[in-house]
Amino acid sequence: MKFNLFKSLFSSNKKVSAIDEPNKPILDLKILELLIEIARIDGEMTIDEIALIKSFVIKSFDLDMNLLQSYIDDTEAKTSLSENISIIKSNLTKEEILEVIYELFQLSFIDEDIHIEEERLIYKIADLLGVKRHEITKIKNRVIKRSI
Repeated sequence: MKFNLFKSLFSSNKKVSAIDEPNKPILDLKILELLIEIARIDGEMTIDEIALIKSFVIKSFDLDMNLLQSYIDDTEAKTSLSENISIIKSNLTKEEILEVIYELFQLSFIDEDIHIEEERLIYKIADLLGVKRHEITKIKNRVIKRSI
């Protein structure tokens, strides 16, 4: 599974949207926290989900891999959905936000079935990011078709 947009966004030297280089690690962590929340929301974080998140971090972020396990362990306590949404919304373009939603759905379908709580959380995140319902459904259907 490839995270093409994030790979190009976060591993290149070019500026991304309105992100200043000092804010880039904060944005990376906020997106990572959302991924971890999607993986854990159904009560079980599978090996496949963890592997996908690790792959995502390696390919996309300038984050220390040693911090990943502590983020997985502590994300529930430190994740502020409103703070994450605010940072993501103010630093990414609409197209980039749609790609975040796509990647959240990709993660939720890693086991070829989406748990109702994962789907609810993705819809909530997307709504807060200003994504229209028909756009969310279109993204979800694209992921389903790709997973078949």
